[in-house]
Amino acid sequence: MKNKLFPRTLSVNLMASYFVLSFCLGESLGAVGNEDVSDGRLLPTIKRERVALDNRQEKQDKLKNSQKKKLNQVTNKI
Repeated sequence: MKNKLFPRTLSVNLMASYFVLSFCLGESLGAVGNEDVSDGRLLPTIKRERVALDNRQEKQDKLKNSQKKKLNQVTNKI
């Protein structure tokens, strides 16, 4: 009796796990795909991040330039 029942429970378990996994993956992939850039909600966030990155880069460049100037001044004094 167990031998006949085992394949059925195995197939039911496999089908159930397949549906659960496909639902979870579908929901997670759908959540990523539903972020619509044309809606205008995501686009300002991207622009803000780019501006912040540009500002950080400019600050780093200014700091490097000031450090180079100080180093040049010190080497010129020597």
